[in-house]
Amino acid sequence: MYTFKLLFPSVLCIWFSTTILAQGPLQLVPLDEVTHTVVTSGEWTSASTWGGSIPNDFSRIHIPAGKTLQVNGVIDAKIKTIRIDGTLEFSTNTNTGIHAESIVGTMGSSIILGTETNPLPSDKSAFIKFIDLGPLDLDQDFAQFGKGLITMGACKMYGAPKSSWIPISGGASASADAIVLKSDPVAWKEGDEIVITGTVYNNPETDEKRSVAGIDGKNISLDQSLNIDHIPLNTELEVHAANLSRNINIFSEHSAISKRGHVMFMHTHDVDMQYVKFYQLGRTDKRVQLDDWYFPTLVADEFEAGDRTNIRGRYSCHFHRGGVDPTSGAPARIKGCVVEDDPGWAYVNHSSNVDFIDNVSYNIMGGAFQTEAGDEIGSFHHNIAIRTVNPNYPILDPETEPVDIREGSQDFAFQGDGFWFHGGGVSITENVASGCSGHGFIFWTEGLREVNTEFDLQNMFKVSNIPNGDLLDNLENIQSWWIPVKAFKDNTAYSASKGFASYYVHATLFEDITELTDAYLDKVHSTFENTTIWNVRKYGLELQNCERFTFKNLRLYNGGDPEVIGVFNTITVARESNWEDCIVEGFGVGMIPAMQGDVQICGGSYSNLCDFQLVPPQRDSRAPGWDRDLRIDGVQFVPSEYFDEADQIRFKMEGASSLEGEVGFIEHDFQHRFFMIPDRIMVNVDGLENKRLFYNAQQPDYIPITEDNLFEAEGSFINDVEGRTNQALKNEFNLAFAGNLMPNDATDHPFVDGGKISSSDPSTPLPVCHFIDEALLEANFYDDFDWYACWEDASSKTNGFDSPSSSLCDGFSDVNEIVGESSEVLLYPNPAANEFWIKGLEGAYAIDVLALDGRVLISTRQSDYGVDISSLTNGMYVVKISSLENDFMESILMIKMKN
Repeated sequence: MYTFKLLFPSVLCIWFSTTILAQGPLQLVPLDEVTHTVVTSGEWTSASTWGGSIPNDFSRIHIPAGKTLQVNGVIDAKIKTIRIDGTLEFSTNTNTGIHAESIVGTMGSSIILGTETNPLPSDKSAFIKFIDLGPLDLDQDFAQFGKGLITMGACKMYGAPKSSWIPISGGASASADAIVLKSDPVAWKEGDEIVITGTVYNNPETDEKRSVAGIDGKNISLDQSLNIDHIPLNTELEVHAANLSRNINIFSEHSAISKRGHVMFMHTHDVDMQYVKFYQLGRTDKRVQLDDWYFPTLVADEFEAGDRTNIRGRYSCHFHRGGVDPTSGAPARIKGCVVEDDPGWAYVNHSSNVDFIDNVSYNIMGGAFQTEAGDEIGSFHHNIAIRTVNPNYPILDPETEPVDIREGSQDFAFQGDGFWFHGGGVSITENVASGCSGHGFIFWTEGLREVNTEFDLQNMFKVSNIPNGDLLDNLENIQSWWIPVKAFKDNTAYSASKGFASYYVHATLFEDITELTDAYLDKVHSTFENTTIWNVRKYGLELQNCERFTFKNLRLYNGGDPEVIGVFNTITVARESNWEDCIVEGFGVGMIPAMQGDVQICGGSYSNLCDFQLVPPQRDSRAPGWDRDLRIDGVQFVPSEYFDEADQIRFKMEGASSLEGEVGFIEHDFQHRFFMIPDRIMVNVDGLENKRLFYNAQQPDYIPITEDNLFEAEGSFINDVEGRTNQALKNEFNLAFAGNLMPNDATDHPFVDGGKISSSDPSTPLPVCHFIDEALLEANFYDDFDWYACWEDASSKTNGFDSPSSSLCDGFSDVNEIVGESSEVLLYPNPAANEFWIKGLEGAYAIDVLALDGRVLISTRQSDYGVDISSLTNGMYVVKISSLENDFMESILMIKMKN
């Protein structure tokens, strides 16, 4: 990670970059090599259109400005190049198609197929086939644009509308020869190819492709029975079917990667592609590292050229530097399209403004839906990524697992990632990622280094595109990690190695924070709402160096593998880290909370082998957020259907600093160096009301630092602490492990392993460097910072944490205050296995069983008051009882558990 300050942008550099990139594809279609020119607007098959002979094999065609060439049928001639300065239009009253190696549209050109109100009828078809008329010249930059469509003008194609993807009712079992959808499919027909998503947690390649044999409303008959179960983990979850057939197809003649075509919309947003299929396109192979550029110093202008055998930018549906000024016109739109079989990326927004809506990707090796540089705007709404799999499975190999292992060539999103975002400037709503060898969703909020661009170090985000940009005192650009995520809501991932990952969201790691105003920093926060993740192989969520965020209504479900972690906060996660009403079930570890900063976990339920693994602060993060104030309030602990209740641990406290290597899932290499960093853990849950947790390592006779665990500790202070007990350190320096001695009233509790609970909440010493105003620091302040020296006079700098309140989390109360047993109405048994009964009712009542997020799962009107809940998975639910005769209503918390 480089942290140099950015140099001023160069207007000359912008002009140079745009000019060179635009000239490149035009060199593919020089006018002096043209063999056939449209002399009058007309049909392709009319000799008068050409003023003579109709183009034949290897022809080079030119459509001048002001002229229109209409494709009026399937053209069999193998065309070498088509240069469009005017308009290429496809007829919609017959089947059409062209075979061409390279098509280039200049600024002001148009490619037209139908209109939004009059699309290509479903009984007609159209295609563009990219043919292979010889190998590319890898030594010429412009030649590598070849074999594909590159347009800088308008491109508007409208296929017959149809439902892109639909949830399957209850999933589908092995041997089934039909599926039942949750809604009627629009315009699906016999012969359509569909894919049923896979659900196996450790195999993202368990989807199955079939053809539609018949349709009866929501009932879809398949041409072959299914071989694998496609069953959701519980009744709250969904499996999906996507339709891969479209009546406009853009595809390659050959499947060999070196011979494939690609589609690039360059410097234009005048694009509207609806219900188009891009098949076997893309020459960028994400299984191997890119070799066009290499940045040995991670400075964009200090690059080295590579062999260019595997260059970036050759993808199926790629928007290349269209610009990020929302006032310049409407965003481009890609709607209802399909990308199938690409060795690199499927849908790409690179420094552009694009809306991707209701699209499908299938069988992609690198990444399915991407933002590439970090400055992008637009949206991703209701898209589905199915089988995004790098067959090398790099994320499972510790040597290749890091997402930035190819940072030197700025080669990202290669692990098989459903949705990859280089910044937070796009809206991300109602998307699904199923079957990912890498991540379902990942934010890598660091600007891309690029050759010949506006910025010398890396791309930045335009302040004018930030809602609170007016608070930044005339800055024009800032780093993309300081951009609040525009929207992340109602997204789902399943059958992935990692469901969601985030790096550097609002990270206080880099010196550029000194450029931001306090007014802006006070408002920087990102909220992730209604995220659902299930059946993952490694982590549900992985967060690294993230701050100022909230996860609201998170739903994480797994099938009981004890090696899988629900929420993994690693390295430094500081300042605001909020978790509101989250459900985490079926993991070996439910959550490893952020190890530093202000952390609040409010409401929700947990049912895991270990619900919370608590690790002391591990890193020398930046002042003033390097201590931790962790508050857990209103959380419910639920029996698990996967683990014996006797084996379940609610709080596992990893404070034994004498342990080396890994404890649980955390490496303790740094714990010993920073043993004194304050760590206040307050809990307010049923059975632990307003208690503070203390590590066993905080006992007075415990020795935090010994000769065996010094590791890399340096500085004069280490000579004063080695071999001394917490009590001795407290007496002389007012220091101890995690900031405090364990109080005398501390006791054991069955919920807590590795520590004790206490009603005491002693004040905690904080060092002088805790109060440093970072806005006043030099950019290199921390390069030679002596962290131990920071503590040498801590005794005179005592400052307690915020005082605890009766409710630790603002806006949250104990769930028993919201729902509970009525004095008149009784729900029994509770917990219940297969059914429960209601006692104390008279007359007609409606009984609804709700998930904790408010969704109605079971609804019944009856007089015997017995309710079958055998279809529900183990967990916590709300039973709402409403009289049909008056306004009486009662809500009762109900726990569903196995027999």
